[in-house]
Amino acid sequence: YVGLSRAVSGTLQSGEHAAMRTDSGRVRVFDTFNAASGQALLVWRAAEMAQAGDNAEAILAELERLRTQTRLWAITRDISHVVRGGRMPAWAAPLARLTALTPMARVGLDGRLGLCGMLFARRKAPEVFARKVAARLPAGQRWRVIVGHCDAQAEGERLLAALHQRLDVEEAFLVETGAAIGAHAGRGALIVATQPAPTR
Repeated sequence: YVGLSRAVSGTLQSGEHAAMRTDSGRVRVFDTFNAASGQALLVWRAAEMAQAGDNAEAILAELERLRTQTRLWAITRDISHVVRGGRMPAWAAPLARLTALTPMARVGLDGRLGLCGMLFARRKAPEVFARKVAARLPAGQRWRVIVGHCDAQAEGERLLAALHQRLDVEEAFLVETGAAIGAHAGRGALIVATQPAPTR
């Protein structure tokens, strides 16, 4: 089970309890320290390796290696959803409203979501977001990318196109976010997850 970060959800613990009720050693539980599209990138890699015939130890070793290299960032038009859910400080909401700034968050290495900056953009937010993400990634690397949008298909397409211009993208997907992201981030939220592309 390649699970959602323990820091943001109780689902990993549920997976651990379920694993304890199965035959010893058959089920492994891995904390991605990530969420949404970041978790999806790790699941994708695990499934790919399982399909190629790799054993559980090899898959877990690869997931351990990729865990800190799999990154997730998000922006939202309306920060009130995030503040109400307790995922961002209350002071960020009036600041965003008064200044017309777009808050940018990331999932840290501890698996927690936190504010990591502000975009000085509203209409061009997808392009500025792509620039900020690209600036935080090491050069000379090919990437797998998943862009998620919450009822913002056109902005998601613009974000993905801008990432293609700034990164060496090997594979990429544009997806709709799930209900949990919609509830916490609100309509118009955009997510970017990146992971180094496999070498084999």
